[in-house]
Amino acid sequence: MNEEKANPDAFNESKAASIIRKAVLQREDSSKQYKSHGRDDLAETEIKEKDLLVKYLPAQLDQSQIDERLRAVLATLGASRSHLGMVLKAFFETVDKSTVDGQLVSTRAKALMAEK
Repeated sequence: MNEEKANPDAFNESKAASIIRKAVLQREDSSKQYKSHGRDDLAETEIKEKDLLVKYLPAQLDQSQIDERLRAVLATLGASRSHLGMVLKAFFETVDKSTVDGQLVSTRAKALMAEK
Protein backbone atom coordinates (compact mmCIF):
# COMPACT_ATOMS: atom_id res chain seq x y z
CA MET A 1 0.00 0.00 0.00
CA ASN A 2 2.86 2.37 0.72
CA GLU A 3 4.05 1.94 -2.87
CA GLU A 4 0.88 3.65 -4.08
CA LYS A 5 1.57 6.64 -1.88
CA ALA A 6 5.23 6.80 -2.92
CA ASN A 7 4.44 6.61 -6.64
CA PRO A 8 0.76 7.43 -7.28
CA ASP A 9 1.19 7.33 -11.07
CA ALA A 10 2.44 3.73 -11.10
CA PHE A 11 0.03 1.22 -12.60
CA ASN A 12 -0.54 -1.90 -10.51
CA GLU A 13 -2.99 -4.77 -10.12
CA SER A 14 -5.16 -2.83 -7.71
CA LYS A 15 -5.62 0.02 -10.18
CA ALA A 16 -6.30 -2.42 -13.00
CA ALA A 17 -8.95 -4.16 -10.91
CA SER A 18 -10.52 -0.81 -10.08
CA ILE A 19 -10.75 0.08 -13.77
CA ILE A 20 -12.24 -3.31 -14.64
CA ARG A 21 -14.72 -3.05 -11.75
CA LYS A 22 -15.91 0.33 -13.08
CA ALA A 23 -16.31 -1.17 -16.53
CA VAL A 24 -18.39 -4.00 -15.05
CA LEU A 25 -20.65 -1.51 -13.27
CA GLN A 26 -21.04 0.48 -16.48
CA ARG A 27 -22.05 -2.67 -18.37
CA GLU A 28 -24.60 -3.55 -15.70
CA ASP A 29 -26.09 -0.06 -15.81
CA SER A 30 -26.17 0.01 -19.61
CA SER A 31 -27.82 -3.39 -19.69
CA LYS A 32 -30.59 -2.18 -17.37
CA GLN A 33 -31.09 0.95 -19.44
CA TYR A 34 -31.30 -1.01 -22.70
CA LYS A 35 -33.78 -3.48 -21.19
CA SER A 36 -35.99 -0.69 -19.89
CA HIS A 37 -36.13 0.76 -23.42
CA GLY A 38 -36.90 -2.56 -25.09
CA ARG A 39 -33.45 -3.11 -26.60
CA ASP A 40 -32.83 -6.64 -25.38
CA ASP A 41 -30.29 -7.23 -28.15
CA LEU A 42 -28.03 -4.45 -26.87
CA ALA A 43 -28.66 -5.48 -23.26
CA GLU A 44 -27.46 -9.00 -24.06
CA THR A 45 -24.24 -7.61 -25.59
CA GLU A 46 -23.58 -5.60 -22.43
CA ILE A 47 -24.20 -8.67 -20.26
CA LYS A 48 -21.74 -10.74 -22.31
CA GLU A 49 -19.10 -8.03 -22.03
CA LYS A 50 -19.69 -7.80 -18.26
CA ASP A 51 -19.35 -11.57 -17.88
CA LEU A 52 -16.05 -11.46 -19.77
CA LEU A 53 -14.68 -8.61 -17.64
CA VAL A 54 -15.66 -10.29 -14.35
CA LYS A 55 -13.30 -13.17 -15.17
CA TYR A 56 -10.35 -10.78 -14.84
CA LEU A 57 -11.27 -9.47 -11.40
CA PRO A 58 -9.58 -10.79 -8.26
CA ALA A 59 -11.75 -12.74 -5.86
CA GLN A 60 -13.63 -10.60 -3.37
CA LEU A 61 -13.34 -11.18 0.36
CA ASP A 62 -16.61 -12.53 1.72
CA GLN A 63 -18.43 -11.13 4.74
CA SER A 64 -16.87 -13.56 7.22
CA GLN A 65 -13.34 -12.67 6.04
CA ILE A 66 -14.14 -8.96 6.26
CA ASP A 67 -15.62 -9.44 9.77
CA GLU A 68 -12.53 -11.35 10.89
CA ARG A 69 -10.19 -8.57 9.76
CA LEU A 70 -12.43 -5.85 11.16
CA ARG A 71 -12.52 -7.59 14.55
CA ALA A 72 -8.72 -7.69 14.54
CA VAL A 73 -8.59 -3.97 13.75
CA LEU A 74 -11.16 -3.18 16.45
CA ALA A 75 -9.22 -5.25 18.98
CA THR A 76 -6.01 -3.44 18.11
CA LEU A 77 -7.52 0.04 18.17
CA GLY A 78 -10.12 -0.44 20.87
CA ALA A 79 -12.14 2.07 18.89
CA SER A 80 -15.55 3.32 19.91
CA ARG A 81 -18.47 4.03 17.61
CA SER A 82 -17.30 7.57 16.94
CA HIS A 83 -14.02 6.33 15.44
CA LEU A 84 -15.40 4.74 12.27
CA GLY A 85 -13.00 6.65 10.01
CA MET A 86 -10.00 5.47 12.01
CA VAL A 87 -11.23 1.86 11.85
CA LEU A 88 -11.83 1.98 8.10
CA LYS A 89 -8.43 3.55 7.48
CA ALA A 90 -6.70 0.84 9.51
CA PHE A 91 -8.71 -1.87 7.76
CA PHE A 92 -7.89 -0.65 4.25
CA GLU A 93 -4.19 -0.49 5.13
CA THR A 94 -4.30 -4.28 5.64
CA VAL A 95 -6.12 -5.30 2.44
CA ASP A 96 -5.97 -4.66 -1.28
CA LYS A 97 -8.90 -2.34 -1.98
CA SER A 98 -9.70 -4.21 -5.17
CA THR A 99 -10.61 -7.32 -3.14
CA VAL A 100 -13.35 -5.77 -1.00
CA ASP A 101 -16.63 -3.97 -1.47
CA GLY A 102 -16.16 -0.68 0.37
CA GLN A 103 -19.86 -0.35 1.12
CA LEU A 104 -19.96 -3.80 2.70
CA VAL A 105 -16.87 -3.00 4.79
CA SER A 106 -18.46 0.21 6.07
CA THR A 107 -21.74 -1.54 6.88
CA ARG A 108 -20.00 -4.39 8.68
CA ALA A 109 -17.71 -2.03 10.61
CA LYS A 110 -20.73 -0.09 11.88
CA ALA A 111 -22.49 -3.34 12.87
CA LEU A 112 -19.45 -4.73 14.68
CA MET A 113 -18.82 -1.44 16.46
CA ALA A 114 -22.45 -1.37 17.61
CA GLU A 115 -21.96 -4.80 19.22
CA LYS A 116 -19.25 -3.45 21.51
